[in-house]
Amino acid sequence: MTPPVTAPQVESSRTRLLSTLRGADRVMRVDELCAALGLSANAVRFQLARLIAAGAVRNERPPTTGPGRPPVAYRAVPEEAVDDAAAYRSLARVLGDALGRLATPDEVAEIGERWARHHRPLPPTPDDGPAAALERVVALLDDLGFAPVPAEDGQTVALHRCTYSELAIEQPQVVCALHLGMVGGAMGDLAGDVSLSLTPVLDGSAPCVLRIWPGAHIHDTGTHGPRADIEEFPS
Repeated sequence: MTPPVTAPQVESSRTRLLSTLRGADRVMRVDELCAALGLSANAVRFQLARLIAAGAVRNERPPTTGPGRPPVAYRAVPEEAVDDAAAYRSLARVLGDALGRLATPDEVAEIGERWARHHRPLPPTPDDGPAAALERVVALLDDLGFAPVPAEDGQTVALHRCTYSELAIEQPQVVCALHLGMVGGAMGDLAGDVSLSLTPVLDGSAPCVLRIWPGAHIHDTGTHGPRADIEEFPS
């Protein structure tokens, strides 16, 4: 007796079908999808109906090349048209590419600094010290989804998550410089008295490591701020 198809199997089939259509450079017929996915024609049609209802797939008939009507074929709708997050990812790639070509790492860091000064979750106080500044940095990184874990040395923060990991793999010099600038902006007036470095781990095998230690630096643009270095790390 054939075991019943479970919900995870149904979802997996639907995801695989959509991925196959998105990876194709042309429309695909039901028989081609059956061959590619190892599914029956009924199973493919069932999943296609659900994807069409969701707006992720559309059907069309290829141009007639002989007698009779050509079979209906299917094409995936661009991901950006049905998923706002995908559209924002595409926009981020475009903007990141422009920053990489038009701005130096120091200039990118300054953009992050200006943003952080207006969005830091813990405002600075007149008697701020290194511990309070580090607390602001950790709070900001936590709000941004980096899952920061400060070390006992007071100078090292492990970043266990990056919500921009996909873009960071493609454009690490832009993404990491922007994040280092955010850290400098979160530190407030102490930013001019410290240096920062970030060791990115782009394959996700370990957390990225942020280091903060005494040592002032002057940006190439002439403004005072933290020294921001992105260390190479094999991905």
